[in-house]
Amino acid sequence: MKYLLITLLIYNGLIYGQSPIAESTQSTATERNNARLIVEDHNGNLHVAYYNNGIYYSFSNDNGNTWTTPPILVDAVGRNPSLAVDNDNKIHLVYKNGGTNAYDILHRVYNNGVWGNANNVYSDVNYVAAISRPVIAIDSDNNIHCVWQRAGFTSTPNAEIWYNKYTTTEGWGTDYTNISNSYGASEYPTLSIDNDNN
Repeated sequence: MKYLLITLLIYNGLIYGQSPIAESTQSTATERNNARLIVEDHNGNLHVAYYNNGIYYSFSNDNGNTWTTPPILVDAVGRNPSLAVDNDNKIHLVYKNGGTNAYDILHRVYNNGVWGNANNVYSDVNYVAAISRPVIAIDSDNNIHCVWQRAGFTSTPNAEIWYNKYTTTEGWGTDYTNISNSYGASEYPTLSIDNDNN
């Protein structure tokens, strides 16, 4: 069975852009409500990322009435996308690299119609614990913040939420932080930045 992926933009009580973006053979194409799968850039263009045996991307410059076709395949094995827009109007995408048992989170930037090369947000080179559900947010200084769910292992059998930060001067850090750090399961992280960059 195929699932139709549509967008619905509501602004000031009016509904715009009830048009199909693409078909997906996956029932999980947009199932994660903890991540931003659709964003609006500073020019009013809409950008969407979704899963369909890989990460796909499409955009609309007419309030969602039409979308670029065919959608662009960003990564053939990626899953769990999350989008954000920075102050320079660049689109940022993070996703887990691999299938169900993935051990890397990748970051790519869409600028002037081109997706840049992938950079590591997180990499478990020893394949200790699988990761999933990365989410990003960008502060007013263009620092990128990412949280994700990491499976439990050894003395902490339940999932934990981990964090990493990108700065324009240092890039992605390598000192990952377990921010939930509890024995109970911590899952489905979400992330937002306030006006004071907290």
